[in-house]
Amino acid sequence: MRDIVLELLSSYGYAGMFALILIENLFPPIPSEVILTFGGFMTTNLMCSYPDVFKVGVAGGPVIDWSNYEIMYGERYMDKPQENPDGYKNSNLKLKAKNLKGHLLLIHGDIDPVVVWQHSLGFLKACVDANTYPDYFVYPRHEHNVIGKDRPHLHEKITRYFDDYLR
Repeated sequence: MRDIVLELLSSYGYAGMFALILIENLFPPIPSEVILTFGGFMTTNLMCSYPDVFKVGVAGGPVIDWSNYEIMYGERYMDKPQENPDGYKNSNLKLKAKNLKGHLLLIHGDIDPVVVWQHSLGFLKACVDANTYPDYFVYPRHEHNVIGKDRPHLHEKITRYFDDYLR
């Protein structure tokens, strides 16, 4: 099973889109921080890999470069970077930033200990260098999952973003 997940995580194909569903069905329950992490990665990946297909996306706390993510999770599914250099290279979203065409909103908590801020900042730098234009919103004093009184704000922010660009 690990090989299937590894293949999906490092794949360019649409099959990767369904990896989270597969993981949820095989290994429930999935904590919300994993959904944000992997969902943020998949959203950003799909927006950059299929820019003529996906027009709008919202990515929360996205992993941008799996070689800079926590070993316990990344290497469990992708092996070590030295053992899977192509997988890590193919899933490094900084290398795909030049392809972004649609509207992508990245959301990140400024004290996120799960996916450190350098992930989204590195992607933003790659976008600036490539002259692409994602949107970015920071939740001050939030970790990986926006909770408490700011949670409704997060949902409204996401809703407004899709309303603005899908109407």
